[in-house]
Amino acid sequence: QPVAAIGSRLFFTLLDLQKINPMYRFALPMFVDLYTKALNAKELGHANPQERTRALGPLLERLVFGSVSRSLLKADRLTYGMHLVHMLHPEHFGEGEWEVFTGSMILSGGTATGGQLPPWAAQENQAAFQMLAMALPALLQKLDVGHREWERWAKAERAEAEFPNHVPDSITPFQRILFIQALRPERLQPACTDFISRVLKVDSLSPMSSALPHIHEDSTAAQPILMITTAGAAPDQELEDLAARVMPGKYHALPMGGQTTGTALSLVRDAAKRGHWLCLKNLHLVVHWVPQLEKDISSLEPHPDFRLWLTTEQHAAFPPIILQQSLKITFEAPPGVHKNLLRTYESLILPEFMEKGTPQRAQLLMVIAWFHAVLQERRSYIPQGWTKFYEFSPADLRSAVDICDSSAGLSKGQPDWVTMHGLLSLAVYGGRVDNVQDERLLHCFLHHYFSRSMLSSLKLAPGVSIPTSNRHADYMRVIESIPWSDSPTVFGLPANADVAVQKRAASAVQSSLRTLGIDKTGSSAVFDREKWAQALSPILALWQKLVTTCEKVRGAKPRVDPSAAPVDGFVALELVKAQALLKCVDASLGAIGRVVRGTELLNATTKKEGNCLIEGVLPPRWEKEWEGSEAPVKWMKQVVVRIAAISGWHEASASGSLLTKPLNLHELLNPGFFLTALRQQTARSNKVPMDMLELSCALSASELGRASLAVTISGLMVQGATCAVGAGLNPLNNDAPTLSSMPDIHLAWVPNGTRPPYESSRSALVPLYVDRERTTLLCELRLPCSGSEAQWLQAGVACFLAG
Repeated sequence: QPVAAIGSRLFFTLLDLQKINPMYRFALPMFVDLYTKALNAKELGHANPQERTRALGPLLERLVFGSVSRSLLKADRLTYGMHLVHMLHPEHFGEGEWEVFTGSMILSGGTATGGQLPPWAAQENQAAFQMLAMALPALLQKLDVGHREWERWAKAERAEAEFPNHVPDSITPFQRILFIQALRPERLQPACTDFISRVLKVDSLSPMSSALPHIHEDSTAAQPILMITTAGAAPDQELEDLAARVMPGKYHALPMGGQTTGTALSLVRDAAKRGHWLCLKNLHLVVHWVPQLEKDISSLEPHPDFRLWLTTEQHAAFPPIILQQSLKITFEAPPGVHKNLLRTYESLILPEFMEKGTPQRAQLLMVIAWFHAVLQERRSYIPQGWTKFYEFSPADLRSAVDICDSSAGLSKGQPDWVTMHGLLSLAVYGGRVDNVQDERLLHCFLHHYFSRSMLSSLKLAPGVSIPTSNRHADYMRVIESIPWSDSPTVFGLPANADVAVQKRAASAVQSSLRTLGIDKTGSSAVFDREKWAQALSPILALWQKLVTTCEKVRGAKPRVDPSAAPVDGFVALELVKAQALLKCVDASLGAIGRVVRGTELLNATTKKEGNCLIEGVLPPRWEKEWEGSEAPVKWMKQVVVRIAAISGWHEASASGSLLTKPLNLHELLNPGFFLTALRQQTARSNKVPMDMLELSCALSASELGRASLAVTISGLMVQGATCAVGAGLNPLNNDAPTLSSMPDIHLAWVPNGTRPPYESSRSALVPLYVDRERTTLLCELRLPCSGSEAQWLQAGVACFLAG
């Protein structure tokens, strides 16, 4: 019975995985095979019945985790491991601890005892620490966060393994993880990995080999082997090499496309009959045909030596049956410049191709390969490296190489740089980039790498020099000398950019675990009042608690006067918007509350919005009113903070003192409209058209000169640098926090052509975003700096509204 209970929970954890990726589908026969494998395991052969029963459960856990983990992308293996531990070993989690970890606990606010951030902790962790203090105050009391040893822990390289000696033994491993999540989130992934390994007794998150020889050993003739690939990862050559050893002369491959489906079915039948191997590549291009392939496979009586290998990229519409029936393996391109260059020199820039030209051509090919690697690997640092993911592909690299070969003057070592810049920025790489900041960054890299100075210095990066010959072996030696793991400084990013990446990854795991934890039976077609009450009552109570701070806005009577000053008119419209938001959410949650209490019948609108909230999705009507977080609880808190602040803006506007004091744009629902209203008011005052004004920025009011209307903006944050009055932008220390506070800045709209406070040679244009994901650009600020503007552009420097 205990083994049956474990098996049941294990199987349902497999079904949960499709919630985070539609490619993660598993069927009962696969699980039964693993169960049978556990029953027949050698280590259980001589055990007595009691020992066998006791050992069978953990063994089955390890087999399922190992088999499933190699079917998942690396980013999702940690998520599955934590989900598995939570489902199978609830004894490791105290009351409310899992909800705190996943961010699904709904707290109604208030001030926690001992909730003040310790002086040794980074200010950016204030919200997470406050959440922990409110949810688990007893835990913080036991940890004694005021102890002087915590200061050393805050700087420890492996914080998860270096807790202070005074921490009592009663603090559980998972409670330590919660503390790390709050105050050292960049160490959350290794802490969770160690936790999973200890509980499940596995060596790593990939305990079973994904090498093709082992996959072949685990497969059968009746089960297709589906290899899910990512950009830059192709198992084709490895599979060909394996087939040459195991099945010489009996391997066939067919790239799939619109005209090859008939040929593919014939090849499948023939290979199954003769006991050959067949690889059908790129099934994501023919997903409409895959069900026909599945039907043919199910009707086969294959030779025991037959193997059907399939490759595909992820596709949301990939047929589920073939996913469930296949032995799935994921193949991801290993990260890093080292591996990137190796792939280029082993697949495209081959010896015969390189050595047919001059040394100057070979050097330029190395520059192109390095440039391509830098563009691709910076994607690991989104949104600081690039604001979004761009599909820089091998086809782009081939096009760049062709442009190199056709460049005039290449034989003399002086290519036509202007033409190369134009083609690469407009026709090749730049054709994919649709963000102004990213376009500037691309042009910056183009002018840095494709220049006369690069081919004269032959220095790609510190410790990486371009050979002077055209011998392929010389370039391979340089590539082999490059470290396997990259420092962010290789890409021009600050050293602490890795910390931001780790925090982002930890946040993604938290989000995925919340998705896995959603019980969609509560939002099923059949209405269940009890489940609705259980799922939605905390949200209803939270809203009632939050809106107690919004009573002034409810009672306010905004006057939208067309003759008023534009900024005052904007504030009145913000108040109108705030009242509309309150009315919208009040109506929505009021209807849900009445349905839960049984005083109102359920209608289609209320059902749809209630189901959205149960599933952790923002109702479309709310999102239409205001775009914020996609998580309902976080959205509600964001809205209420702004609504409460707007009453202060309205009072200051009515008294005429609004523009005389520092303003925090984070308090606005539409901060971009404020800048437009300020521009309009300045245009009226100066009696000039709005398009004849440009935004000017300074760190001190006196530097704006005689600007007719200037405002002071406070509460900004900066990433990628620090900023101080008098000094401007400064490089970060290696152990600096990922975000730093900005001094107050002073903004004014001035006539076009007005001399700026800072010359372009000693300043940099820095984007100001509404959010830290860099999705909404508010404006650009020209700030003083040391060094060149390109240095700060490569560092991904940006400012954000605080909050």
